[in-house]
Amino acid sequence: MRRWLLLTVVVVAVLIGLLVGMLNAEQVTVDVLFTTAQMSLGLLIMAAFVVGLLSGVLCLWTLRVLPLQFRLKRLQREVQQQSSPAASDLSSKQSPSENRLLR
Repeated sequence: MRRWLLLTVVVVAVLIGLLVGMLNAEQVTVDVLFTTAQMSLGLLIMAAFVVGLLSGVLCLWTLRVLPLQFRLKRLQREVQQQSSPAASDLSSKQSPSENRLLR
């Protein structure tokens, strides 16, 4: 199901890109910093969309995902440190056969 949804989204995005490119075929001059480029307006629109999308994903990853990953690793270390003494206490109270099962 997920694969079909992804395939559908990709096909729709390609069709929209082709439509934008066909409807905006005029040539425009783009001045970027120290260079100038000639390209179609449709290509410029799609390039601006891709740059905006990538910058949004980068901001989301930097401001939300990365801090959550650091927090997850810290909490996993804390759980491991807290469970280590508890596991050693349990192993000292259990029989040798149960002790082997825990390891």
